[in-house]
Amino acid sequence: MVLVSKSKTPLNGSTKSPKWFGFRDNPTFTTQEINDLYGSHPIGSFEYNSKILAIRGYTTGLLYARLLADTWVTPQQPIGQNIKFSDLKVSSIVRLHIGIDIGDNAKTVFTLTGTTKGYERVIVIDSIETEGDDIDYNEIINQFNTWLLPYYSMFNVKIKTIRPDSADSLFVKTLRNNVFTDAIDVISSNKATIKERVTMKEQLLHRNRMIFTDKPGAQKLKVMLSKIRTDGKGGHLDENDPWIDYNDSLDYSITPDMHGIMAQ
Repeated sequence: MVLVSKSKTPLNGSTKSPKWFGFRDNPTFTTQEINDLYGSHPIGSFEYNSKILAIRGYTTGLLYARLLADTWVTPQQPIGQNIKFSDLKVSSIVRLHIGIDIGDNAKTVFTLTGTTKGYERVIVIDSIETEGDDIDYNEIINQFNTWLLPYYSMFNVKIKTIRPDSADSLFVKTLRNNVFTDAIDVISSNKATIKERVTMKEQLLHRNRMIFTDKPGAQKLKVMLSKIRTDGKGGHLDENDPWIDYNDSLDYSITPDMHGIMAQ
């Protein structure tokens, strides 16, 4: 943590600006440790400003746009944020979860996300929004089952849970009774705070640990993330925009593994 002087008025009565002490003023830190600290959070993020620069106050602008890259993972380039679905090794994915956000003024969104061994990487397999306006729960679930079936054939028991928005308990019960297989648990979404969810995604993108397949839905989710704005206090603005539904669906699919992801 950055240390600051306790008094803004020097004891000698000088009117010069007070000295602010940073990491380099601490003799116990090596150069490498200082560089690691500066690289521990995305530049410009709320966490970077508050924990690294000790700036108190609001941040403005887009949350994820500056962190999203077009680099593709290839045999020659192991680090990137995109991968062709055809190049994906099913054996490298240990577990998957599905997040579902029920849009009040927009579409319902489903997102399938997997994690690799040791929670090293999060892979956004696909995301899709429902078709049609004002459709009921039965139609939402019919579309969900149709979308999920091919992925269930591919990943099978690696799909651990389906995580609908916990705010809609009736939908959770209806889905639990009507999903095409009882091998996947239907559980309400985790109660992580918005700030925790934002920090997790910032860290994953900052360290190239979140990868999107070339499926149109996964790439659309990436575009949606690029539109989300900060609330200035470490969270995001929610103005009933469609990108928030995509964002929440993604969050519900990765928060079951949040502790493992952040520990890694």
